[in-house]
Formats: sequence, structure tokens, C-alpha cells
Amino acid sequence: MTKPMHRGPRHGRPSPYYLIFIAVVWAAVAVPATALADFYSKTLPLMQAKFESIRDYRCLYNAYSAANGKSAAISFHYYFLKPKQIRMETVTGRYPGTVLLYNPQQKPDQVKVRVGNPVIAVMQKAIYGDYFHHRDKKVTDMGGFGVLESDWGWFIDIHREMARFGRTEVEKEVVYEGKPALYYQLLSTNPEKTLSVAKEELWIDKETYAPMKFIEYDRSGTVIRKVEYKDMVVDVGLKGELFTHFDNDNNHKQP
Repeated sequence: MTKPMHRGPRHGRPSPYYLIFIAVVWAAVAVPATALADFYSKTLPLMQAKFESIRDYRCLYNAYSAANGKSAAISFHYYFLKPKQIRMETVTGRYPGTVLLYNPQQKPDQVKVRVGNPVIAVMQKAIYGDYFHHRDKKVTDMGGFGVLESDWGWFIDIHREMARFGRTEVEKEVVYEGKPALYYQLLSTNPEKTLSVAKEELWIDKETYAPMKFIEYDRSGTVIRKVEYKDMVVDVGLKGELFTHFDNDNNHKQP
């Protein structure tokens, strides 16, 4: 009696083609899982949503940069008002008391500066005036980053651009400065396309999704930029004149 034909085994050892199919599917599923909770697809959108919900913020902005064997560390009292008005008052560094103002409604590519040293301030005004192009070396760090590359919104935008070449290597929950935080290690597949950054460490506030700190490394493992957003307070009611006049309203002085 002729046995009925069927297209695959119903019992016993599975077909080798079936095993190959399962292996391919498992590999496709398993690879994304090793990426952990991806910073670019998970946390970055939450940071964007939070940023869109606020009007202004202030913080202590601690910045370090290094290039060509030189380095600099500066701290600022930092103020931000949407759409992108920025005030930076130097606390520590070469010229404490220096004020940098950026107001795109006045001059979109210029930074208004008053040096903290009175003698230098007079010379600056006589030779250069109050304004410098935002890319001028006098108002940028060792890596060429300036006032326009300092705010929460820029942080989001630049990481969106870098996402194409970045991957999440480590993700975990930690406590940073007494607050619950999300810690990430990001690696670049092409540092030439990610501002020379080969590796980056990030600390993100777990409750507010505000940036807390980032450290960037080049291919050799050298720290090339480090920024800390400390004691951030959002929606404090900052006034527009804070970003057009050098004198600071005492109501907005940081402790």
C-alpha cells in the first residue's frame, strides 16, 4: 500500500532546513537584545519630550576640554530660556566674572561678551567691541565648542546626529550626586563622523531625563570633553533681559 506523501517530518528528528531557519530567526532576535536598553531609541526621545515641556532652566555648568596637549576647566552659572537664549557667568577659570550672552533674536551668530578683568574688558571693547562670532577661539573651548553647543537641546540634537554611528555598550541604573540616574556607555563605529568621539559615558536623571554629566573619549582613550550640569532647576521664571544685559537681576542669582 502506497504511503501518503507529506512535505516534512511530523515526528522524529527535525529537518536540517528547519534547524537552519530557526538559527537565522534566533540570530535576528538575539542581536538587538544584546544592545540592552538602547539610549538612542529609548532614553533620547524621553529627554526630548521633557525638554519640550519646559520653558527655562538654570544650573552650575562645569566644563573641561582638551586638545593638542592643552586643557582647560571652567565653571559657569548657566541660564537658558527658550527658544535658545543663553547666559553664562564664569565662576572659575582664567577670567572669573566674565559674562557671555547669546540671544538669537538680536544676533543669531554672535556672542556678546564682557570680560571679568576690568582692564582686559576696556581693551576688548576698544579693539573688538562687545560681540564675537560664536566660532571665534576667544569664546570656544579647546575642541571648538562654544555657547551654542552647551544647552540641553543641543545635547539632544547632536546625539540624534551621532545615532547613525553609535551603539549602546552599557546601560544600568546608578546613584549620581545622591539622585537615581541612568548610566550609559556609548561607542562610535566611526569617530571621524562623531566629532572625534570614540566612546562616551552619560549620566541621565532617571526622574526628569535631564542630562547630568557626559565624558567623551578619543580613539586613544583620552578625555577630550567633560561637562556636568549640576543643581539644575527648571521653570524658574527667567526674564528676557537676563539675556540682553550684562548685569544680573539678583532674583536669579544662584546659591
